[in-house]
Amino acid sequence: MRKSALVFLSLFVTILTYSQDETVSNNGKKGRTYLLVPFESKMYISDIDKNIYESDGLGTAEIRTKLQASLDQNLFINAKENGLEPLSFYAMEVDAQKELGYIYSSIGYKYEILPQEEKKEEDQTVADKLKNKFKPKEESEKQPESNTTNGEITTQRVIEERYMQTIITNNNLMQTLVNTYQIEGVIFINQIDLLNNIVTDGSGKHNRVLKIHYTIYDANGNIIQSGAEKTYFPSNVNNVDKISKTAVAENAKKIIEKIKLLQIEPTTTNSSIEVLH
Repeated sequence: MRKSALVFLSLFVTILTYSQDETVSNNGKKGRTYLLVPFESKMYISDIDKNIYESDGLGTAEIRTKLQASLDQNLFINAKENGLEPLSFYAMEVDAQKELGYIYSSIGYKYEILPQEEKKEEDQTVADKLKNKFKPKEESEKQPESNTTNGEITTQRVIEERYMQTIITNNNLMQTLVNTYQIEGVIFINQIDLLNNIVTDGSGKHNRVLKIHYTIYDANGNIIQSGAEKTYFPSNVNNVDKISKTAVAENAKKIIEKIKLLQIEPTTTNSSIEVLH
């Protein structure tokens, strides 16, 4: 418990110091404001806590606390560097536990199919374009293949990768957050996975993957971006600080890169909604 408190305090100081540097925020001009909501403690999945414990002497709760704070810090810094205005519960003078408790009680989760990135037409090679142009119609409508095994028909289905999405269950949540923090959106970190991964490039090398699930809502309560980012790192990396400086930092950068391209609709306000504090 004491270690968790010290981790929180050290990262709080780092974020607070960085937040006071106006030069990294679009040359001092105020950008779009987003509230950062860290993942709930129950939304943490890890295959490697035992390895981290042997390396750092940290238990699961301490590992989770460090990753929550590190991800928040990296999102904060990347958002600032990209002209956005992040708000972090680690840096605000509020009762973070109370307000996060209200937020967590106002949301739920559901699995969704992970959106696939598509190549832009201008990025496609000539070979790609020709392949798509002459692609047989029946190929895109192809059903799962069937085989006969021991006289029985078996179907091979393609298993699509999924991610955890945040769903708002309290209709007043977004308006309350808008009124309280004057934000244009909320970045929910839904879940974090630290998993072993067998690389399928033929090398047989055993790597690991950090997968961060996220959902971004605009001020009107609409999902404007949702998915998961993944970063691979070597299986011999068992130190939380190293994971934070590499995989966590890389995933945070990927998420913010997508956010800065989003178009945000004007906020609608309703003064009848209760404001926090």
